[in-house]
Amino acid sequence: MKIGCIEAGGTKFVLAIGDELGNILEKQKLIPKPLKKILMK
Repeated sequence: MKIGCIEAGGTKFVLAIGDELGNILEKQKLIPKPLKKILMK
């Protein structure tokens, strides 16, 4: 069985798909565009 998860913090979102054994099959970290402009200065 696959399990999806979204973690939203103050500066980014972490999206992940894993299985019931705790293995991470796919993970992606997203930084919202307005915040990315501020962080890259």
